[in-house]
Amino acid sequence: KLSNVQGFFSRFNIHTPRGSRILEGNFHFIEERPGTTIALLRDVTDKVNLEDRLLRQNQDLAALNLISKTLSSSMDLEKILQNTLAQVLRIMTIETGWIYLLDEERQVLRVAYSHGIPDEVVQSIRELKLGEGIAGRVAVKGEPIIIEDASEDPRIYSLAFKKQGIKSFASIPLYSRTRLIGVMNIGSFGKRIITPDDERLLVAIGVHMGTVMENI
Repeated sequence: KLSNVQGFFSRFNIHTPRGSRILEGNFHFIEERPGTTIALLRDVTDKVNLEDRLLRQNQDLAALNLISKTLSSSMDLEKILQNTLAQVLRIMTIETGWIYLLDEERQVLRVAYSHGIPDEVVQSIRELKLGEGIAGRVAVKGEPIIIEDASEDPRIYSLAFKKQGIKSFASIPLYSRTRLIGVMNIGSFGKRIITPDDERLLVAIGVHMGTVMENI
C-alpha cells in the first residue's frame, strides 16, 4: 500500500530524434520508497505551439489596431511619422529608428524623421539613391531585409552609423496600394532577435503606414 504520497506538476522540454517536444504531468514522490518517483506524462507540444500562435496573433492584432489609431489621429505628416515610429519602437522593444520618404522626382530616399540616433549619424545616411545601402535595396526590391549585426554588415557603408554598434536591424518597405512611399528602419543596440513573426508584423505595419501617408 502506498501512502503519504506528495507530488508536483511540471512542464519541460526533451530532445528526440524527431525534434524538441514538450511534456507535462504530475510527479509523485513515494515516501515508503526513497528516491522513487512516479509520473503520468503527456505530450503537449502541439497544444503549446497552438496557444503560442494564438497569443502572438492576438498581440499582433492589438499592435495593428494601435498603429491604425495612431495613423488616424492627425493629418500632419510630421506628427504622424513621430507618433507612429514611437509606437513601432515600443511594440518591438527596440531603441532606435528612422523613416525615409521617397522623392519620386529625384528618385532618392530622404530621412523624414528619426529617433534615438545622433544627428551627425543621421546626416551620414540622410539621403540614399535607390539601390544604395540597405534601405535603397529594400526600396528597389520591395522586400524587407533583416540583419543580425548591422555594425558588421558590408552592405552598410556609413562608418558613423556602424560605430553606433547597432545589432539587430530591420528595414521595411512602406507601400501604399499603388506605389512605394518610403522605407522604415529600426535597430537595437542589444541582443534583440527579430523573428519571422516580427517581420510579418512589421510588413503589415508598413502597408498601413504607406496607405495613410499616400492619402496625406
